Amino acid sequence: MRQFLTVPEVADRWKVNTRKVYEYINAGDLRAIRFGRSWRIELNDLERFEDKLRRECADELRRFRLGC
Repeated sequence: MRQFLTVPEVADRWKVNTRKVYEYINAGDLRAIRFGRSWRIELNDLERFEDKLRRECADELRRFRLGC
């Protein structure tokens, strides 16, 4: 069964303002589906996005440590 989260739930999970979540959605970085006047993010899409951010942060940290 597919599980969906609201924008405020994602913001709470990330400990950020809902505005930041909407920025990712509007930029096309975070996939979301509109239900009426609100947005829902499928848990699988959210986890994929979080993994992508973790990999990018790890790569950036690795470059910083190596002086690249």
